[in-house]
Amino acid sequence: MKKLSLFVALLLLVSMFNSCDEETTNLLLGKWGWVSGTYAEYEDDVLQESGTIEGSFFETIEFLKGGSGTVTFTGEDPETFTWKKDGNDVTVDEGTVDEQNIKIKTLNKLTLVFEMTETETEGDVVYKYVTTITMVKIP
Repeated sequence: MKKLSLFVALLLLVSMFNSCDEETTNLLLGKWGWVSGTYAEYEDDVLQESGTIEGSFFETIEFLKGGSGTVTFTGEDPETFTWKKDGNDVTVDEGTVDEQNIKIKTLNKLTLVFEMTETETEGDVVYKYVTTITMVKIP
């Protein structure tokens, strides 16, 4: 009887996490407009420069059902991409050599905040670039 209760509890826990992930995926769907962002540049984990990026809907990103999407920069034609979500991590593939990994920091019906981190090594020096973007849902 204890094994059955444990099994039922595990099933409920797994289904709860699956529905949470599905819920956050559904929240991600739609068109988002860039409001602002911050950047930080590190050299061997020592902050070298940081600042604020301001904008008012000069970029939109649309996540569509089925794992496709578009990104639009002001005055340019939309570019397509594919995406997949795993927890708070989203992998965006624009058909180039490098996929972009973003980490969702905040996601609700109105706001999306995500972080992108890129790292490169030159000789013995490791450079890390962290960008945090705040977006709002566009109806």
